[in-house]
Amino acid sequence: MGLRAVVGAVGIVVSVMAVGCAASQNDAPVTRYVEVEGGLGATVAEGDWEWARSSRHVRCGGDDIRIDDLGANVEEAQAVSSWSSVVADRGERCGDDYETALFRLANCERRERGLSELSCDMRLVALGRQHSADMRDRDYFSHVNPQGQGPFERMDAVGLAYRAAAENIGLAPTVAHAHRGWMDSDGHRQNVLREGLTHYGVGIVASERGYFKTALFMAQP
Repeated sequence: MGLRAVVGAVGIVVSVMAVGCAASQNDAPVTRYVEVEGGLGATVAEGDWEWARSSRHVRCGGDDIRIDDLGANVEEAQAVSSWSSVVADRGERCGDDYETALFRLANCERRERGLSELSCDMRLVALGRQHSADMRDRDYFSHVNPQGQGPFERMDAVGLAYRAAAENIGLAPTVAHAHRGWMDSDGHRQNVLREGLTHYGVGIVASERGYFKTALFMAQP
């Protein structure tokens, strides 16, 4: 398992991958997640998509995904009643507007390359939001929190079972910057396009520095 970090104009992105990890089957206590503010219309400046599509690694932009249901800030609480089975979001969404846009873009990139699409798992969105908020609130940027827990320890702690898992983290000002940042980085792009993974969720929180993002990918046992 290795780390790859890229620092550039589009923000900061880090990816990590593990294969063959298995979490316990025990459910953690019920938790709640709240959809954060920062919809597609509020964070994507004119011209961002054209810039993002100029990368040779980016095949999908705002015109290639459904955005008619995005653009409004959403705040909604919903319980994760069990960590032992997939929690799907409503319809074609996967979290709030920003999270849903990145979810759809990832699947668009996979379709363009003949890969199977990933299913939404709101447990991964919830865990991603927790880590994104923790990085913002405690002013650090790492897969490993101050207690020494990495992504797989955090997944294990709530009882998520997985055959393979991966994590991308990032900090970017817009959806377009976030998507290009991950696709331009070898490690992140490999996670987005990795064959054998089945479920995906990205948790995003807003900060004065931009949007902290934690994307979790996994394959069920």
